[in-house]
Amino acid sequence: MKAEHMRTWRKLVFLPVALIAIVLVSTGAANVLAGGPQPAPEQQANGVVPSAPGPDLAPGQQENDFLLVKFRPGTGPDKIARINHENGAAVVSEIPGLGVHRIKVSPGRAQASAQSYKAIADVEFAEVDSAVQTQFTPNDPYFATAYPTSKFGNMPQWAPQFVSAPAAWDTTMGDPSVVIAVVDTGVDGSHPDLQTKMVTGATLIGGTTKDGFGHGTHVAGIAAASTNNGTGVAGICPRCSIMPVRVLDANGSGWTSDVAAGIVYAADHGARVINMSLGAPTVSQSLRAALDYALAHNALPVAAMGNNYAPYALEPAYWYSALSVGAVDQSGAKTDFSNYGNKTDVVAPGRGILSTMPTYNVTMNSSWGVEQNYDALSGTSMATPVVSGIAGLVISRNPALNAVQVKGIIEASAGDGKTYNETTGFGLVNAARAVNLAASTDRIAPSVNLVSPAAGSTLSKQFLFQAAPADGGGVHHVDFVIDGVRAGDPGTSQGTSANRKLGTPAPDRHRCRVRQRGQLLSAGHSVFDYESVYHRPMDRPYLQPGKGRLQLLHQQPNRPGAACRRPHPSQLELHQGCELHERTLLGEHL
Repeated sequence: MKAEHMRTWRKLVFLPVALIAIVLVSTGAANVLAGGPQPAPEQQANGVVPSAPGPDLAPGQQENDFLLVKFRPGTGPDKIARINHENGAAVVSEIPGLGVHRIKVSPGRAQASAQSYKAIADVEFAEVDSAVQTQFTPNDPYFATAYPTSKFGNMPQWAPQFVSAPAAWDTTMGDPSVVIAVVDTGVDGSHPDLQTKMVTGATLIGGTTKDGFGHGTHVAGIAAASTNNGTGVAGICPRCSIMPVRVLDANGSGWTSDVAAGIVYAADHGARVINMSLGAPTVSQSLRAALDYALAHNALPVAAMGNNYAPYALEPAYWYSALSVGAVDQSGAKTDFSNYGNKTDVVAPGRGILSTMPTYNVTMNSSWGVEQNYDALSGTSMATPVVSGIAGLVISRNPALNAVQVKGIIEASAGDGKTYNETTGFGLVNAARAVNLAASTDRIAPSVNLVSPAAGSTLSKQFLFQAAPADGGGVHHVDFVIDGVRAGDPGTSQGTSANRKLGTPAPDRHRCRVRQRGQLLSAGHSVFDYESVYHRPMDRPYLQPGKGRLQLLHQQPNRPGAACRRPHPSQLELHQGCELHERTLLGEHL
């Protein structure tokens, strides 16, 4: 991918999430969004452009010729080479730390090749490397004084005050040892408000970490611009450091594989917070693995919900491992571009957000009319670094906190502190309350007990997971997380439940994680696994008794014409010509 023609081709396919709110100007960007929503004239005037279409609206996306494939443990290099050879494919690169290979397949065959790889027993997952976009909608003198912006007239900086950052600064303004990684288009490290904040970063797409688009610099300033320096604007965590991780090019375009590699790089090099003001209308197991890797390395991923004004989250915000952020305006209401739904964790200011811009000419200046040095932009891209900055303050207040605790503190301190809705999640973030909560000494994990389904029960096509949480300091909420995704709304009472329709489950193991958040710092969870095979028909799976393990048992015909009935509620009886399946048979489609 280092050849010039390959870099150009990359730009035609991968659009960064952080730039979703911008009018797409490159030919490639237009191709990626073919058939998707286009910005209305009034949106362009306000610097807002919709995100890429959601998961159900993306059939017109241009297909590329690369797959992301993870082989199962124990699959040796010779066998991997043979599998690739048999499929007319070749490994181009590997995402460090994840064991995910980027594989080049025959032109126009990506979707078909992905299905072929999925049917191979040695393959854990296979998916097309998808496009990603940014999610912005196009004595610090501007902290209280209006600045002449390109789209919003004279605009003062309002986001820090709106989330009570000045009150938090009475306790901490951050610490240089707390690093916020900006996984984006790069950062202008020479900017007067940023030049003292920079630590070594990386580019995953060649060149340097210098920002050629402008988006990454704007995001970095919101999170951590220097404060009380007589220049420009104030960042939410003004003493935190910034790590530029460039995964998007000068047109704001990139690949999921580069975003995943950027997350791993940031986690491996000491970032405690990873800001991703970008997204894609896909569901990538590679990106999920990268987010889980970050959490395991004590780095909190913070991601933009997207700017489609639609009831779904773009990824990485789609995944539970990320702290997902929607946008509100100065009235506190959700903006008319922010995505929403049960993947929303919190909201933050996202309309007309004044921040740093590169001190030199970039694409956003020449093609979008955005000003150099400072300007205001809108989008969930802008709301996300507000939350990343608060995460930096929380960690600075209590460095012993782990990433999951930081996420819980930001959720528990948002809004009214006790309710959840799908429009604004747990509510508007509050920096002062979050910093105060970070000082709590509560370390006793709450208990979470599974109430239903009971072991040994017979289940219909839709069954109910129900848990009973308990915590001495009070219960804030309970999440049901199935296969890495929040199922239903978080429960904010002492007992809660969530439904999941099984239908015909995929031939794989599924995991339900029941996670409880106490009112203070405590968090606990229980994990229940259940397995399913591909079958015809699956009417009523049987729940096998076990130690917290849910295993679905199905009867399958082992000869033509066998009539296999559902298991009886009180006993398992095998019928002639039938066999009992107790585990996933990957690659076996019965």
